[in-house]
Amino acid sequence: MDIKEIILLGGGLLLVAVIGHGIWVARRSRQGDLKMDISPKNFRDADDEPLPEEPSMRGELPNGGARIVSVIEDPEPRQDSLALGIDPLRARRDEQQKSVQARKEQSKAQSNSRRKSAVEKQRRVDPAPELEKPVDVSSELAELIVLHVLASTEQGFAGADLVTALRDQGLRFGEMNIFHYLHEDSGSALYSVANAVEPGTFDLADLPALRSPGLTFFLQLPAKVDGIEALEHMVEAAQNVAKALSGDLKDENMSALTGQTVEHLRERVSDFARRYLTQQAYESDA
Repeated sequence: MDIKEIILLGGGLLLVAVIGHGIWVARRSRQGDLKMDISPKNFRDADDEPLPEEPSMRGELPNGGARIVSVIEDPEPRQDSLALGIDPLRARRDEQQKSVQARKEQSKAQSNSRRKSAVEKQRRVDPAPELEKPVDVSSELAELIVLHVLASTEQGFAGADLVTALRDQGLRFGEMNIFHYLHEDSGSALYSVANAVEPGTFDLADLPALRSPGLTFFLQLPAKVDGIEALEHMVEAAQNVAKALSGDLKDENMSALTGQTVEHLRERVSDFARRYLTQQAYESDA
């Protein structure tokens, strides 16, 4: 027998030995299976009493698994809101809107109640005034007619020139440091002329330094004389001063004074005179 045959024979015997050992191990493993009972009762202490309510069961977890604590009876059948055709979101939204509306109505009712209470309290403290006596409103009847003479250049009117132009129209410097035209009989001011620069006064103490961008003629009604007469006199004086100083004659809205504007001023004065006479007659009868 040569070396080759010996090697083949030895390899076959080794293969048979390996297969046999595997079969032996498999049979021994089946015969040695362990059977374990991991019921919760095996994990109690020796001194613990078994719980009668707790049925015996095989745990599914290493620590014995779940234990029955109580038995819940089947609840009553629940009606699904969606099955009944009710939208939970809409129902909640409707409830919120109803709540908001209720709060608004409550707030409104409280506000009305407080208002009524305040009115009743005011009536008790300050009753309505008696209407037998007429209310004196004569002090409210007043009218102011205004004209402007504005310089056509940025240098304005020189102090000496404007004083001369005003005095030529019978205006005199006096009360409040402005010029006035005095009525011949009563001596009261018929109309006045102020400086267009705030505060409207003229500083004649330093006449060479005096410069003015414009003059303001104004007639306050009611006057001591007929309003139309005073208006005509003021319009004529303003026209003459504007011509003497090469200025521009404007109305109270800074628009050019026209014949139509003067007529409108006459209507204002006449309307005021009627209202003033009516008020005076009413006060006399009262």
